[in-house]
Amino acid sequence: MTLPDPTDGKVPVRLLNKRQLGVLVLILAVLLGGTLALVFGPGRGIRTDISRVSKDLDASRDGIFSQLGTARTQLHLTEQSLTIQEHGLQVAVAGEKDASSAARSTQEILDQTRQALALVRQVLASLGPLDQLGPKLDSVVKNVEQGVRLARTALAHAPRWP
Repeated sequence: MTLPDPTDGKVPVRLLNKRQLGVLVLILAVLLGGTLALVFGPGRGIRTDISRVSKDLDASRDGIFSQLGTARTQLHLTEQSLTIQEHGLQVAVAGEKDASSAARSTQEILDQTRQALALVRQVLASLGPLDQLGPKLDSVVKNVEQGVRLARTALAHAPRWP
């Protein structure tokens, strides 16, 4: 095995002199310090806030769904009750056909009951858009989660200032 000849015409080139190396080490130290300050300083607080907002949105969505279920149950029971009352009033109208004043009074109550039933049905129909609330809340949660990912990405790629 032969050793290369040191006089083969090649001149060794230094990439960095001591001053440049010192500046490079200083820049790396400043970048490392800035990154650590960002990750363990305001970035940590932002991540905590985003997590809390996400949990609050989940709890709020669950509460809204619970209230919606309760309202539907109450409306259903009210509609059943009104249907039973309407049937009872119809029977009363048939039984009191001979007494004209009583029948008129009963007919007025029947009409009022029908109006109340129609109102309940309108309220129940107007609750239809509440069915769309679930996907909208899911969309809001997805947007918040995307915001969390975006914030994390921004924190990961944020410029480090000395």
